[in-house]
Amino acid sequence: MPSKKRSNLAKVGLWMAGVLFALLPLCFTYVNGRLDQRTPTWIDLLAGGELFLISAAVAADAIGNALLGGERFRGLRVICGLSCSFLLAANSAYFARVAYSLEEHRLLLEQAIRSQNLPLALQVMADRGMDRLIIAKDSTWLLVFTIAAAAGVILVEED
Repeated sequence: MPSKKRSNLAKVGLWMAGVLFALLPLCFTYVNGRLDQRTPTWIDLLAGGELFLISAAVAADAIGNALLGGERFRGLRVICGLSCSFLLAANSAYFARVAYSLEEHRLLLEQAIRSQNLPLALQVMADRGMDRLIIAKDSTWLLVFTIAAAAGVILVEED
């Protein structure tokens, strides 16, 4: 029985390493900002919604793993898999909203500049659109919930 525990620990460890690798672009963005002497804040790093994409990928992978396997721990695997399905939908919808808002903001600014409407351009630049703090917080929480649900799938999946 101890070998199975080590096996589960190794599976979760390798899986977590993959999740950490998925976060590398954010780490590189932070390092690049520091090198340019413009260190990004936590909000600056996460306000584009990138964590929603990472969470969606983690959830999608876990859903695939939840669909495989035998009868042992099937109930737990289904519960974790369904949780990942809901989290995949939430992350995808949230990212779609953030991406749409950012594109709309960019298009409004471009339109104001092309029409040489300085007051409108200044107004668009002053209005940052969606609340960046809320995006950063919500994406972080959804990542935490997704990692927990996906780890549940990893722990109960069968070899």
